[in-house]
Amino acid sequence: MKIEVKDIVAVDLAVDFNLSYPYNYEFDNLKDIYFLIELTIGECNSGGGDLFQLIITTPEAIRYRFD
Repeated sequence: MKIEVKDIVAVDLAVDFNLSYPYNYEFDNLKDIYFLIELTIGECNSGGGDLFQLIITTPEAIRYRFD
């Protein structure tokens, strides 16, 4: 079975991810890097997939939010 990333969604960012090329996004401050990414991953050549959620952050952002 082969799998593929079918979709990437970053609700907190105004970014339309295109899976065919890398995307660079610049932040003004390390404490601002805290956002959720959702990946839909499923079998190649089939509909649907499973949803995976990732939080992308920095130590500075965690300290800022939770200290």
